[in-house]
Amino acid sequence: MAEGKGRFIPAIIFIIAGIAVAVYAVIRITGIIGGPLSSFDLFRPIQGGLTIDLIGIMMIVLPIYFIEFTLLSIPFAAIMILLNRLYRAKSYTQSVIPVGNRFGATRIIRRALVPALFALSFSEIILQLFPDAILAVPTYPTEVAYTGVVRLVEPLLWLVGALIAVCLAVPLYSPTWILNDSGIVTHLKKNELEMRRCPDTEGVGKWFGQYLTGFAVLSYPVAIASKFIIVLPRLILERGGIIGLDYIFESLVWIAGLPLIVMAFILPVILVNELALSRTSSIVQRFARGLGAEDLRLEDVEPALNQDESGYSEQ
Repeated sequence: MAEGKGRFIPAIIFIIAGIAVAVYAVIRITGIIGGPLSSFDLFRPIQGGLTIDLIGIMMIVLPIYFIEFTLLSIPFAAIMILLNRLYRAKSYTQSVIPVGNRFGATRIIRRALVPALFALSFSEIILQLFPDAILAVPTYPTEVAYTGVVRLVEPLLWLVGALIAVCLAVPLYSPTWILNDSGIVTHLKKNELEMRRCPDTEGVGKWFGQYLTGFAVLSYPVAIASKFIIVLPRLILERGGIIGLDYIFESLVWIAGLPLIVMAFILPVILVNELALSRTSSIVQRFARGLGAEDLRLEDVEPALNQDESGYSEQ
């Protein structure tokens, strides 16, 4: 177990605050909306109006995240080990190296950021390309008075869509956490090093994670532009509304706040991963060794002083 359980306290506070803000925002916004949208059936599997649908989705997704982590994280980690080994078999091999035990509160919270951005980006793509695929698209009244409703409902739908998209993020990201925490690495074979190639060692989880991170980091600004520069202004202007400084301020609040709220829903899975780490890491390490991974010692790198022409130190 890495460090003590006291490092979980900031994450637990973050979770409680984030979920509380989400529930408050749903109740507050749906209370303000009222009118023809109050009975809107956003999510057809849940019977009820908009408030019940939104709260119901929040209650359903958390157990789904835990089930996915329990059932899929280790099998997907094994698949990643196998794919990495097959894809890089010509020049690279795999090993198991010891990793440190320090993983504090800040790192725990930061680990939720990229999956949150991934979920928000993926959600906006689905909402725009495949409307009504998961969430029903509301029909807003055309009166000017409903421009405020549009400004409240659209970001809220984005949030709920992201919470559903986390169901995809958990089985994609949780195996990379386990692989990174287990010290499963891929590195150049000895004969490749003899061919004047620089040593290249990389975690298998990081190797997969960098592609997911690239998608999340690059697509989130696109999702922001889609929602707050294209979709929302169009809906507002079609109803005779005005895009002013208040709209810009609201947009900035949503842009900064939505990832934090989604992170609060992802963090419980990260805490479970920390608690189960000794068991999950031993399983994936055994699997990697079964495919031929060897155990390597972790040594400190020190500067070489007074080297002769052969490259050996004369310390």
